[in-house]
Amino acid sequence: MKKPSEKTVTHIAAAAITLGVGGLAALLTKKNMNVYKTVIKPPLAPPPAAFPIAWTALYILMSIAFSRAFLACSGNRKAQDKSITLYGVNLFMNFLWPIIFFNFRAFLPALVWLAGLFGVVCAMTADFGKKDKISAYLLIPYLLWLAFAGYLNAGIVYLN
Repeated sequence: MKKPSEKTVTHIAAAAITLGVGGLAALLTKKNMNVYKTVIKPPLAPPPAAFPIAWTALYILMSIAFSRAFLACSGNRKAQDKSITLYGVNLFMNFLWPIIFFNFRAFLPALVWLAGLFGVVCAMTADFGKKDKISAYLLIPYLLWLAFAGYLNAGIVYLN
């Protein structure tokens, strides 16, 4: 049997880690998701069913972007370490936001945290784009979704 290539292993590992982080966050916040149903929401707020679909697609795009950037600088450990660090900080911040928002119902701190996450993703996009342009393009939907999430979060802060 043929051994899987480094590219295949990297893509599978990135997807598994990313989807695992997202899945764990969903599991830890599942009991408190009714918060979204009970708060006053701003216009354009999507139904709750839209979120798992959107996030799954975004996690897949994120993992592909990371894999491509990581593989593009193969042999350059410093560049790979920077990609790993930015991606890890992104996943950590992404993991904690729903816990802050849903479990603690700390809407304003969640908004501040989200602004920090947006900054990290901007830095990650710039870094990945230097290594692989397609990686940066793959992160654009994530940046747009985070901006929309910021609108929703800010609206919930204001209205509640």
